[in-house]
Amino acid sequence: MSNLLNQNDKVVCENIVKTSDSIDAKRAKALLLIDEGNTQAKAAESSTLSIGQVKYILAKYKSIGLASFPAELTVLKEETLLVETKEDTDISNLKDKIEDVKEIIAEKKPQVEKKLKTDKKIKKEKTDKKQIKENSKKVKKAPMKKDKKDKKIKKISKKKDKKNKKK
Repeated sequence: MSNLLNQNDKVVCENIVKTSDSIDAKRAKALLLIDEGNTQAKAAESSTLSIGQVKYILAKYKSIGLASFPAELTVLKEETLLVETKEDTDISNLKDKIEDVKEIIAEKKPQVEKKLKTDKKIKKEKTDKKQIKENSKKVKKAPMKKDKKDKKIKKISKKKDKKNKKK
């Protein structure tokens, strides 16, 4: 068994899987499967993600944790914690856990936002470079003006004349 997810993260991932049919649910399912000891390939197959998508969410989760998922999916409701944590019957403890999770999410949010801004900036730079490259390919040499063409033709004909005289 892997030590990827802590108890709170497991509860959140299970909640995401139960309440959503989105890509986030598939990603949460993949994390749960890896946490149970399955390989990335098996997690990809079971969650209907590609192996690349599984590697992506795994790396993202390892770097920023639950902030990998939208905030509205990671906020635990009191009822969810009551159902999932059977050993805790004291509601004050559950409220403390909820607050802990909210604090963790709040701490990670600025990091995620900063990373998203950086990713967007990098993507924009790549797009700009790509566009410049494509535009430079499209630019054709300007057609020569008639005067320049005439001068070139005269030069070529002079060279031919010189060669013919030498013979």
